[in-house]
Amino acid sequence: MGRFILPFMMIILLASCHRQEASDKLLSYFGDAPAAVLAPESSIDLEQYGILAPTWIARYQDSFILKKQKADNFVDIITPDGTVIPCVQMGRGRGEMILATSVQLQGDTLFVYGMSQKKLLALDVPGTIASQKQVVIDERQIGDAEQLVSDQMVMPVYMQCVNGHYYGVGMFGDGSLCAELSDEGKMVSGIPGAELEDAQITDMTRRVLNTAALMASSPDGNRIAVAYSQIACLAFADTQPGLTARWTKTFFQPSLWYPNEQGVVVSYGKENVSTFQGLQAFDDSVYALYSGKDRIAVDDTEEDVDHCRHLLVFDWDGNPLKKYELDVPVVSFCIDGEDLYGLAYYPETRIFRFALK
Repeated sequence: MGRFILPFMMIILLASCHRQEASDKLLSYFGDAPAAVLAPESSIDLEQYGILAPTWIARYQDSFILKKQKADNFVDIITPDGTVIPCVQMGRGRGEMILATSVQLQGDTLFVYGMSQKKLLALDVPGTIASQKQVVIDERQIGDAEQLVSDQMVMPVYMQCVNGHYYGVGMFGDGSLCAELSDEGKMVSGIPGAELEDAQITDMTRRVLNTAALMASSPDGNRIAVAYSQIACLAFADTQPGLTARWTKTFFQPSLWYPNEQGVVVSYGKENVSTFQGLQAFDDSVYALYSGKDRIAVDDTEEDVDHCRHLLVFDWDGNPLKKYELDVPVVSFCIDGEDLYGLAYYPETRIFRFALK
C-alpha cells in the first residue's frame, strides 16, 4: 500500500506547483502591493427568488440588478422589499432577446446587448422599478445582423455605451480586440489583442480568442479596460480623441487547442488557469476579479473554477495598487461606495456584502 502513496503525493505536489507557478506570474506582480483579507458581513439567499444561475451583478440605489442564464428572462431587478422585476424576456419581439451577452449600468440606464441579433436595448431603471415592469427607452441594431466573416466584419460580443459612444469587444475585420463603433455599427478605431507566442495562431484564430473578454468603462468615459476570461491579459485604452492603446500586458502564455482549421480554444488542463471573471472601472483605478484556478472540471470537493478570491486593483498605467483576498469566492462583483457586493452561484446562490477597508 505504501508504495502507491508516494507517487500519488508527487502527482498532487506537481499539479499544485504547476498551478502556483502559472498564477504567481500575475499574483506576484502584486507582491509589494498593500493587501487586505475581506470576510462577508452579510448575505442574501437568491434561491428564495428562484434565481439559480446569476452571472453578473450591479447595484442601483438600494436595488440589485442581476444578469442570469438558464431562465426565461435574462435580467432581474430585486428591490429592497424583495420584489423581483423580470426584464428582457427570451424572444424576438420588442424588448426581448434570443441571447443577452452583456449588461451595463450607466447612470439611470441599463444597456443590454445580444450578439446573435446585434440588438442593443436601453432600459429606464427608475421607471422600471416604479412600474414594476421593464420600460424600454431605446432599441437599436448595431450593424448588420446577417454579416458574414470577412475583412470588414464587425461582430461585437460585449458592448459598452458611454456618452453617446459605442465600444465592443469581439471579432473585427482588422483583428482588433476592442473597437469604437459608429451609430451604424461601422469600425471607427480599435486596439489590438493579446500578444501570443503560439506559432499556429492565424488572423482568424486570434479574432476567435478575442471573443472571450470582459470590458468596463470609466465613469467619465475617458478610458476602457478589457480583460480576457481565459488568458491572463489586460488591456487599457484611452477613448479620446479615438480609441488608442494605453497599457497592455500578457502575464503568461496559454496553451491552445485547435479542434479544426478555423477553431481555437484555450485548453482545459493543468497548464492553463481560469483568469479574469469580473471587471469594474473608476476614473482613477480598475478592479479585476481573478481566479487563477486550473481550467479543469471540478468535483463536489472543489470550488468552481470561475469563482474567484483575488480582487486586484490597478491604476490606468497598469501599476498594482492593492489586492484583496475574499474569504468567500465569487463569480462577479460590484462596488458601491464602501461596500463590495460579490455574486456566487456555487455551491449556493448568494449575494455577499463585504466592507472595503
